[in-house]
Amino acid sequence: MSEDLDRNFARVVKLAEAAGLPEVAIGTSYGTPALLVKDKSFVRMKDGDTLVVMCALEKRNCCWNSTRNSISRPITTKAGRRCWFGFR
Repeated sequence: MSEDLDRNFARVVKLAEAAGLPEVAIGTSYGTPALLVKDKSFVRMKDGDTLVVMCALEKRNCCWNSTRNSISRPITTKAGRRCWFGFR
């Protein structure tokens, strides 16, 4: 892993710990570091600069409206009933 990827993922882990998220484990998704719940990823690093976050498909517009002004490049894809947003 690159230094940026390691450093930025460590920050994500600290945020998850500070939020007290239950049953969160560290693992991988698509070969990059990820946070998992019951072996399913909900957050992963796409690369050293991009964090990808899952949300429920029905919450897509809410997630988009609440974040679009604070991020530079959201990426949305549909995977089953989930939506993934990428943040740089």
